[in-house]
Amino acid sequence: MKRSIFNIPNLFTSLRILLLPFLVYYINLHNTFMSLIFIIIITSTDFFDGFFARRFNQVTSFGAKFDTVADASFMVVSLLSLVNADYILFSLALIIISPKIISLVMIQNLNLYKYSAPLPAKLAAVFVYIALVLIVVEINILYIYYCIIISYIFSLWQWYNMIKNRKKYSS
Repeated sequence: MKRSIFNIPNLFTSLRILLLPFLVYYINLHNTFMSLIFIIIITSTDFFDGFFARRFNQVTSFGAKFDTVADASFMVVSLLSLVNADYILFSLALIIISPKIISLVMIQNLNLYKYSAPLPAKLAAVFVYIALVLIVVEINILYIYYCIIISYIFSLWQWYNMIKNRKKYSS
């Protein structure tokens, strides 16, 4: 039986993508409060889509790929907006997004078709999300660097597990 792509988790993922223009708008206005509201809503949809997919047995191949696209879109769009609004330099945005790019390349090159984000990947994302919040509220850059370093540590753990368990996740 084929599962429908029209389900609650995919609605949350769609919402994440649809809210991105509003986030860009408020970041470029330097409206800290509204930028934070949209970051919180968007990152919450990342949690809820996975939660509802597993809870109600609505996990689909399309949903997993759509979620990955939405995650990458959120990170790239939000970071480029922060660069455009002079919150951060492009070099810092590149440092923040690099682990996500490396993970996507590894998934593709190691043929990890059945791969779903394990705990280290989720924790790495959480620390990137925290870094985004800290950037928007213009907290001391040192705390942002701490979040980035912690995110890299979790990413390294994720990459180690991907290589170690590649047979488990490959076709």
